[in-house]
Amino acid sequence: MAAILGLFLCTPVFSDEKFEELAEKAKAGDAEAQSDLGVMYNKGEGVPKNKVEAAKWFRKAAEQDYAKAQCNLGIMYYTGEGVPQDYAEAIKW
Repeated sequence: MAAILGLFLCTPVFSDEKFEELAEKAKAGDAEAQSDLGVMYNKGEGVPKNKVEAAKWFRKAAEQDYAKAQCNLGIMYYTGEGVPQDYAEAIKW
């Protein structure tokens, strides 16, 4: 479990300027930016911490087959953070 949750900790630190840039790219459909935005919301870096918003952005990227987002979304389903706990969904992602 600790190794799985460690994935959230192995992500870059973002600045406020980075948020604006990522938000534009994410809204335009860039999967990497969507995933990074999910990380920002998950950790509360540059934005208020919001697990539901994190899951939303991870899902957008995951649905585009972006592996990091799929992994993070799976972890969220496993732990029940930002989404209802659902082991079947966790395994799916």
